Formats: sequence, C-alpha cells, structure tokens
Amino acid sequence: MAMMRTRYVPLPSRGRIGAARAAEHGLCSRSSWAEGAKRRPLHAGVARRAGAAQEDNSGQDRRDLEEAIAEAERVLQDNDTVEKIKAVLRKAQKINPGKWTLSGKKDELKQKLREFVEEAKATLKGLKEDDSRRAQVTSWHPGRGGVASRASPQQDDSGAEAGGSHAPGLLVGECWQDWLAKSCEEVEGFKKAQVPSWAEAVLIDGGLEADDEFIQRTVTALRQQGVTGKSLLELTLEKLMAAPYNIPGGPAELLTKKIQLLKEPQVTEQVVTAKDFNIAACLRPSDGDRPKRFLELDSCVDDCMQAVQDNLPLVTKSTKPRVPPAMLSRFMRGGKTTMLCKVFDRLKKEEKLPIFISFNGDSLVSKLDGEKVLDTMLRAIAVSLMKNKPADKKDAERVRCSEKALKAYLADKQDVVLVVDELNVLLKANPTDGHQDVGRFLREMFLDPAGRHLVFSTHIPTSAGLDQVLGKGAGSSRTVIPIKMPRCAEVQRLRGMHPNCAALTPLEAVYFGYIPSLIYSVKTGGFDLEGRIRDILPAAKSDFLAESFLSEFFTGERGPDHDPVRAFDALTESQIRWILAYVGQMCCHLGWKQVGAWIEELPSWSGKVESGQDWETVLLVALCLRCYEAKYSEPHELLRLAKGALRPAAVYVEKVPQENSTNPEVILAWWKGQPIDTYPT
Repeated sequence: MAMMRTRYVPLPSRGRIGAARAAEHGLCSRSSWAEGAKRRPLHAGVARRAGAAQEDNSGQDRRDLEEAIAEAERVLQDNDTVEKIKAVLRKAQKINPGKWTLSGKKDELKQKLREFVEEAKATLKGLKEDDSRRAQVTSWHPGRGGVASRASPQQDDSGAEAGGSHAPGLLVGECWQDWLAKSCEEVEGFKKAQVPSWAEAVLIDGGLEADDEFIQRTVTALRQQGVTGKSLLELTLEKLMAAPYNIPGGPAELLTKKIQLLKEPQVTEQVVTAKDFNIAACLRPSDGDRPKRFLELDSCVDDCMQAVQDNLPLVTKSTKPRVPPAMLSRFMRGGKTTMLCKVFDRLKKEEKLPIFISFNGDSLVSKLDGEKVLDTMLRAIAVSLMKNKPADKKDAERVRCSEKALKAYLADKQDVVLVVDELNVLLKANPTDGHQDVGRFLREMFLDPAGRHLVFSTHIPTSAGLDQVLGKGAGSSRTVIPIKMPRCAEVQRLRGMHPNCAALTPLEAVYFGYIPSLIYSVKTGGFDLEGRIRDILPAAKSDFLAESFLSEFFTGERGPDHDPVRAFDALTESQIRWILAYVGQMCCHLGWKQVGAWIEELPSWSGKVESGQDWETVLLVALCLRCYEAKYSEPHELLRLAKGALRPAAVYVEKVPQENSTNPEVILAWWKGQPIDTYPT
C-alpha cells in the first residue's frame, strides 16, 4: 500500500484561502462558509508548495487583523469622515481582496466596515485556535492508525489495495487534480469506490483542505449510500442536503456545480484563418416570405449603389469630409433587410465583393455571454467568408477569428463592401469601450482605405453606438449617407402585392405610413404591432416619456440620448417620423386609451364614404395630443388658452355620447356629471 509522511500546516487566513477561492470560481457564496474560522489544515500537496513560510505568515496575518479591527472600531465609534472609513476599508481589501468595495454613501460604507469587523474577529479566533495547535505534527505509518490513500482512478470496485483502508483521508501527492480532469462519460462509469475520491478532489479544488470535517462527512455519506457514477450525475443540491445524505450546504453547492459543468456540452473552439475563407462564397439571407412584387425598391437600391460607387475609390486621409458609410434607417418591418439583399445582389452582378452579415434574431451569429462586441463582429464576418459554413447557431458559436486573420485575407482584395443588417442590435445605445473597438475596426477596414465601403441598416438613426462607428467626439467630420427607403402612395399598387392586400383601404395605407413592407407584413404575416411596444421593456410609462414623445411627434426633432423615448427609436424613421400605427400603440402604452382607440379606428372609416368621420377622428386626436402637450410646454394656439395661464395638472379624455353633443353647454353639463375617480373635486 502506498503510504506517506506529512504534517499539517495551518492556513494563513481562512477567508483568503477557503471562501475567497471558492467564490472566485463561482462555486459557492461566502455565506456558505459562515460557521466561523474553523481549523483548515492545508492539503499536503499545497503544503509542499507553500513551504514553511506560511507558518511565519500566520502570525503576521493575526497582527494585521488585530490592527485593522482596532482601527475600524475606533472609526465607527468616532463616526469619522467618509475618507477615513474608506482608508480602513482599503486595508480590509488587502486582507481579503475584492470583498470590500469603496462605493456607496457614508451609512453604506459604515455597514461594510461593521461586516468586516465581524468577519475579521471570526477569522482571528480561528487563527488563535491554529496557533494553539501549531506544534502538533501528525505522522502516518502503517499500523499506527494512519489512513491509506483514497481509491486511485484505476482502482477496481473493491476499492482495496493490500492492507488498505477506505476511511476518509489524504490523497496521495497531487492525484486529486487527476480526478478533476475526468470527463462526464468517465465519471458516469465510476464504480462506488471511486465516487468518494472524486468528490474529495472537487471539494479540495473548491477551497477545503484534506482533513476538513465537511469533506469527512461528505465522503462518508456518499460511501454509505453506495453512490455510483451514474447516480452521482443525477444528484441535485436539494437531494445532497436532504436525508439520507445530509451533506452541508457549502460542499453540496460545490458538488452540484461540478456535476452541472460536467453535464453541459463542451464547446470546442474552431479557430479560422485565411485558408478557411473564400469571399466568393459569401451569401445573403433567402427571400423567404418576402413579396414577389417589390414597390419603389429599384430607385432606392440605385441610390445606395450610387453612394457605394462614389465612395469606393476614396481614401479618408486624402478627403474632407471623411469617407461616409451608407445608412438605411427605418422602424421594424420597414423593408431594410429586403433592400440590403437587393443591394448585395447588385454588387455581385457588378463584380464587386460584398460580405453580408446580420445581427437580427434569425441570423447564425449573435453576441455570446461575456463575448466582446468586436469578437462578435469578427466572428460574423468570418462565418460569412468561410468555405464550409456552420450548419447552425451552435456551430457558429464555436467559430473564433482574429482581426489579424481578417486583415491578412482582405489585404489584396479590392471593391470589398461590408453589408451589415441591424448594426444597432450589436451596438446598443449605451457606449462602451467595446463599441469603440468595433468603430475603429470598421473605419480602418471598410471606410478609410480605397476599394472598401460600408453599408448598414439600423432601427436607431442616431445613437451613442453609431457615434462610435463614425468616431464622433475625436474631431471627426465623418457623417453618414442616409439612403431613402421605399414608400408608395398608390393604393392600387399596394393592393397588388398579395391577395391578402387586395382589400386595403386608402385610410389603412395612411395608417401604415404608405410603407409597402409594413403593410405586407401586417396583412400576410399577422405582424403584432402591440407586441412590438411590449417588447421595449426599458421604457416604463412616465411623464418624462410622454413629454419627450410629444415633443418629437410634433417637431420631428430628435431629443437627447438620455430621453426615455430613445428606447422607441425602432418605431420611427430617420427623420423621427411616427406613423399613425405606432402612434396609436404609443398612446395606449402611455395610458391614453381613448386616443389610442380613436387612432386604431381610422382604417375602418374608409367604408363610410364621405361621412367625414375620418377627418373628425384626425381632429380629435390632434386636439387631445395638444392637450397632453400643454402639461409639459407652452400650450398650442389651437387650444385658445389665455397667455400665461397655468399648465394643466392632468388631462382627462372621455367620449361624449351623441345625444349629449348638440352644443357646448350640453357637453359641459354632461361632463360635470361624470364620476371620474381621479378627477379632482
């Protein structure tokens, strides 16, 4: 039997070695270790690496803690300044890195200091207990109560070697790391003698030491229940903590986390380089359910192609203003993807080299958790260029490509045009350093050199994310070339897009802004206008949102980036032009239900020829929105309010019955009799 001689060395600080290490790995929370600073003898393998220096460090750690506790208690008692509180917390950070942040108001900082004192005292108590045991040395010899090594990864089901024991104890040397390297398939094949050794390795890796009482209890429980590898993978946190296992929360969390990681499919990265690329293999999305008859599309594509041809030969260093990208901006279902596909086709036809990438929900590439936005952009371009393209999103997630590899491949290529669908999805409204990296990359690769250009679409015509692409804020004079989008005011042509559009009324065409793609989507695909509003979660109903919406609706001028209406930019066009369909939905979202209902009724009035109800509704809506506007700004002259009059505190809109609408006096009498709960008495 393999035996070993070792001795235990106390930990310098339980907080730094045990809880901190486990928390760094995300395996358990620090609260799982809140039983106080119990004795944590260092695992033999770690002890050999650390050496005797740790014994000396223990005394220094204790003195550091005593000084920090005394200073913290003095600062708390004297109710000292924020700076002095932060000074003590900085010392706490040195004792336990990453634990005590310096953010927050004075009361919050004082609370952090109290928590530090409480935990430091517990750790100090543990260190003092360790000091009393420092001289103890445990030697392991056959026949002297020593414990043999645990079952090796190759051990048979009996778990025994000659004269061996199965009691919990130390692993030989560094063999616990061998257990951690086992795959899910290997663990599933474990026999019951191997499971305890694997569990001990997991707990040691999570921050416990070899003779920790929690390890003893965990290993014993698994052995007594005869857990095999297959049954181990079925264990959950609840099962481990309940009878018959009764494993404490900290170890149970560590085991559960490791089991979950084992069961997750392992992602093998596919690093691609220039040899994997062929720009001729670039494709664009299929037409899918797009209309067979495109209205006003050719002239818009012509404009975009002209912008590309004008700018392809230019070099930023030799031009003023700098070479601008071409931008297609419109709300959802506004025809942007269709138009980009047609631009891609024309570029191919004219023997240019287009690369089509997309960040909409249907594309293969989307930003992964923890992935830098530049890496997402590089991955999307690489997937488009690859000869053997990923079969699905899972395969696309594995692809990795460096900026250097793309530059090397495109170095000798001319007339390269990057076509990006929904760039706003990748570059969210809030600027980050990652956005700057994407902006720099796009400018250096597709705008500044000759023989390159950039065409992109966005829901959001101006934003902090777009500013990063243009390099604004750094003295840049770069702008964008806005490309006009299809619009058709000929109802008969709109009806011809699809049999479902045949009954389109003139007012419906107005309601949907004469936008062919939106009309087509609503009539043939059941496009959910209301759902689009619900999907915009960041902008809750508020007076601030109402004010900024009304200002932009009436002026067509974009407000500041911090306005809450920015979240709804996806519903407007580049000129901040709201179509009636989305105005109705916005009114409902803001709680102006009656106004929203009137707007939604508009398409139905086409059936009542020359009734005048359509224009009556338009005037009603205009009047009501001007009334709401008067809450936030100078009242419009349409309201005929006295100059300098106080702004209304609230606006109430009610539909007056026809019989009570004969003259203003009758209407006023009816209004006074309405029991409106929120109306001030």
